[in-house]
Amino acid sequence: MQYLPQDGPYVYFRYDATGTVMVASNTTDKPASLPTAWFTERMAGFTKARNVLTGESLSSVASLQLPAKTAVVLELGKQLFGYRIDTPRNKANCPTHQPEPNLNEFTKLISKAIFVNVER
Repeated sequence: MQYLPQDGPYVYFRYDATGTVMVASNTTDKPASLPTAWFTERMAGFTKARNVLTGESLSSVASLQLPAKTAVVLELGKQLFGYRIDTPRNKANCPTHQPEPNLNEFTKLISKAIFVNVER
């Protein structure tokens, strides 16, 4: 699912039954604030994220700050009954957790492609 750029940043999502990845790209020369309320249709219920490129955890996804000429790839996660779900690296304390494969090769490929395109 993709969204038309609003005030610069371009955002799209890749998702399946096991997870959701958000890719946001700011190709402008100025930093951008990205209110995620614009993407309610795809982000409903998600409260946390992990930056796939840096490993940084975001405790809130209400708004994202994108520096100029950068892109982020975020693995989104939900919080349900005190347990985080949909983020494989944070399911250790969930009693119903079933092991899942690591981040798939497609997401890694997207990460590399985004970085190459933004630097041009």
